[in-house]
Amino acid sequence: MLRYTLFFAVALAPATGSANWPSFQNGGKIQVAADALPLTWNSDKGIIWSVELTGYGQSSPVVWADTVYVTTCKGDKKDNLFVRALKLSSGETLWEHKLRNSTPEENSHYISRAAPTPAADAEGVIAFFEGGNLVALDHDGVVRWQRDLVKDYGPISARHGLGSSLEQDSKYVFVWVEREGKPYVLAISKKNGATNWKADGAGKTAWSSPRLV
Repeated sequence: MLRYTLFFAVALAPATGSANWPSFQNGGKIQVAADALPLTWNSDKGIIWSVELTGYGQSSPVVWADTVYVTTCKGDKKDNLFVRALKLSSGETLWEHKLRNSTPEENSHYISRAAPTPAADAEGVIAFFEGGNLVALDHDGVVRWQRDLVKDYGPISARHGLGSSLEQDSKYVFVWVEREGKPYVLAISKKNGATNWKADGAGKTAWSSPRLV
C-alpha cells in the first residue's frame, strides 16, 4: 500500500500573526501587501517552517490570530478525520482533534480527500468533510457542536466527491452540498449548529464554493 506524506509550509514575512485569513480565499478578499511576500521560495529561502501532517488534505489552511488550522483524513476508507491547530510563528502543534468518518469511502486520487477548507472566527474553527461530518471547535480544540449531514439529509454522492469549502458571516456558516441528487445549500448557526435555512443547490456536481456578495 502506498503511503502519502503531506508537508505544510508557511511563507509569511513577517510572521506576526496580525492578519487573519479565516476562510477559503479569505472570503474573496485576496489582496495582501506586496512587501509581505517573499520573492524566492525553495528549500532554503522563503520558508519559515514545515510540519508533517497526519494523513492527506486537499483543503487550504486558514489563519486566526496566531493559529493556523488545517484539515486532513487518513485510512483506506478515509476512516479518520483530523483538524489540527498550529502556532503561526513556529509550526508547533497546539492540538489535533480526531473524529470518525460517518460515511467511509475508498481513499483514492479520484475522490476528494479532506477537500473543503474550514472557516475560523473569534469563537474557533468550523470544519467540513466530504463524508458529511461538520464540526465546530473552540480555539482550544474543545467541541462546541457537530453535525452529520448524511444522517440529516441523505448520502453525498458525486463523481469526484465533495470539494466545496465553507463560507461565513458573523452568524452563519454556509455549506454547499453539490451531489448527484437533490443538491442543497445550508445556512447553519455558528453558535449552536442549528439549520437556519435550507435551499436547493445549483446542479449535480461541482467543486466551486459559496461566496457572499
